[in-house]
Amino acid sequence: MAKCIGPLHSSEARGRMGGLVYNTWRGLNVVKATTAPCQPRSQKQLAVRATGVAVGRAWGAKTEASRADWNSYAAVHLETDGMGSPKRLSGMNWWLRLAARMTFFGLVPAAGPPAGAAPASPLLFSAANGAGSSVVTWTSPGGTATLMEIYMQGPHSAGRAGKLANARYRVHLAAEGATVTITPLSAGVYSFWGRFATEADGQVSPWVVDDAVVT
Repeated sequence: MAKCIGPLHSSEARGRMGGLVYNTWRGLNVVKATTAPCQPRSQKQLAVRATGVAVGRAWGAKTEASRADWNSYAAVHLETDGMGSPKRLSGMNWWLRLAARMTFFGLVPAAGPPAGAAPASPLLFSAANGAGSSVVTWTSPGGTATLMEIYMQGPHSAGRAGKLANARYRVHLAAEGATVTITPLSAGVYSFWGRFATEADGQVSPWVVDDAVVT
């Protein structure tokens, strides 16, 4: 918020014009940039909420035996937080995480906890420099039951490291394809994160990251 004198060539201005909002605050003329609503109710936001409601209800409908299986799984499978420290999730947490991910991918969530190990990280993950786009490649894991999920952040200034916490979902596709073109992109530096996800149970690998310069 900034103070202003003679807003819009007048003694006082109120209301929105373009990306600015004019108002009077404690006797001062002020102007500030508009911000996105906290509840935009976009199609994507509503879809995410619907998924959360669906998997939450599915947990409530599970039998005690099924919940016990998930709790037993949670007891021996720790999660790593953003600082690299292990943390324990509940059986419900694991169910919600895996079921929501599979629902997002358009797959039917597995009824029971995963029986196998999570996939290993993608090898030779690379985002190429390009004009208006970046070609992201990786080594195929083999088989047809693994997805590649890609998040992206950018454009940001050269020399500035991207942060996964600020990245946004970009695309997911069959991992055996081993390549995808991300377009259109404006000029700048982009950070791309990729990880494998199993179609059978929704487990994911650790993230890998690479940067690309787009002209």
